[in-house]
Amino acid sequence: MLKNVFFVLIILFGINESEVYSQKNGVVLIFKDGTRLKGLGKTLSDGTMKYRKNKKEKPRFIDLKDVEKIKIYKKDGVYFRAYKKIKGTSKYKYLELIEEGKLTIYKKFKGVFQPIGSDGQPVYGYGKNLNDYYVQREGEKEVTPLISSGFFSVNFKKVALDYFKDCNELIEKIEQEELTKNDFSLIVDFYNYECE
Repeated sequence: MLKNVFFVLIILFGINESEVYSQKNGVVLIFKDGTRLKGLGKTLSDGTMKYRKNKKEKPRFIDLKDVEKIKIYKKDGVYFRAYKKIKGTSKYKYLELIEEGKLTIYKKFKGVFQPIGSDGQPVYGYGKNLNDYYVQREGEKEVTPLISSGFFSVNFKKVALDYFKDCNELIEKIEQEELTKNDFSLIVDFYNYECE
């Protein structure tokens, strides 16, 4: 059984660390000063991107701390990513940009939780994606963890009541549990369109 748990952990960490993109994918780097670079890129685990304008050019490394967001062109669509500092820590994370607005939402896919049955085998059909969600208001330089999954999680209600204290109506809905972490998209919409 310990062998199976170890195997699942290896897969989870492997998925988490493998969120890199082939240099076959087109990227547009949008820097904090407004300038843009278009070319081919691959994110690296050290917070840099291996970038080149075209396949013939020699690659160079770009510090993602200088980049506001990255637009990635893949066969199945266009995706936005950002390398953001996490509030209250010295850590940066490579996050998926979900929604931009007065309140911008980011997501970090952590892996898939697959329960193990009493026989030590994975129980298929009951897996769950583990995602962390982060929020950032216009003008903020860091992202705030709002929802986390897995073994170590933030207290959503406590964090939400503090983070949204500038909107009394939303605070009331969270306190009365009209809106919970399961209503995350409704909370975001409420903040973006109802709060002043």
